[in-house]
Amino acid sequence: MLTFGVSTQSNGYGFENLVLQNVAGNGTGQQGAAIYAEYTNATTVPTWIRIRNLNIEISSGADEWGHGIRLEGGTAASQPLRNVWINNSRIQIGANGSAGIRLVNVANAHVEQTLLNGTNGNLEVTGSAGALSSSVDILGGGGTTLALDFAENVRVTGGTWTTLTTTANTTTTAAFPGLITNTPSIPTGTSVVIGAVMSALARYAVFTPSGEAVEFRTNAIWGRNGTQFNIGTLDNFAMGLVANSTTQWFVQPSGVLQSNGSTFLALPSPGNGSIIYCSDCTIANPCAGGGTGAIAKRLNGVWVCN
Repeated sequence: MLTFGVSTQSNGYGFENLVLQNVAGNGTGQQGAAIYAEYTNATTVPTWIRIRNLNIEISSGADEWGHGIRLEGGTAASQPLRNVWINNSRIQIGANGSAGIRLVNVANAHVEQTLLNGTNGNLEVTGSAGALSSSVDILGGGGTTLALDFAENVRVTGGTWTTLTTTANTTTTAAFPGLITNTPSIPTGTSVVIGAVMSALARYAVFTPSGEAVEFRTNAIWGRNGTQFNIGTLDNFAMGLVANSTTQWFVQPSGVLQSNGSTFLALPSPGNGSIIYCSDCTIANPCAGGGTGAIAKRLNGVWVCN
């Protein structure tokens, strides 16, 4: 393991063109970090760290690395590890390891074209409530899980990830990876934009905070393929038409068009030509309450239920 927390503030640490292989253990545990840098106090903080062209792996039958690269700032916002570059490297972390790269309270950090292999080939960017990791660029490469927690101003461009997770502690983040295998996890209320890069509409497709849908940030979706444009379900489930976050109409698998409906007292005042199911209307002209249900049509400014 290479570790440093120097006796005086230092700029310009670097590791390059190395193979770091763990040979300790019997394959049942983990053996710390291959490279570990930490903040200890204001005069012993390493900065301008360059890590490039490294191959971090394990020997056959040996324990895993706990982390391939672990960089940790202090517990205050004024104590980050600044100006970090990790380039053109490969890190192998299996089931007994924790993460390929773990960044804690870093600022101006760049992870570029670095491949994280193995079951736990994860990239973790985190901090604490008072010391968020900030201004982190992740370009290309990829791995198992990209996990963001207590982080801000994170930009992800390209790369292939199995899973992307964020928490409510992650803000002002834009991620447009080359591919995400699983649906990202994005808590409600966060300022995180995740681009779905699975089609030509990638620049418009955004996973919603619930993680259960894809939201298209455009006012129209056009089909222009010289043939019929279809939208719907491919299994035995209804298709819902949602407006104002509520499913207002359903197309049932049988082909039946079903209105979510309204009560008589809750009928809105839309334009002429509107139609809705009224669950307690009578069959009459005009509509009236106290019935067992009718189709209400908006004609000449009046709801008609005959």
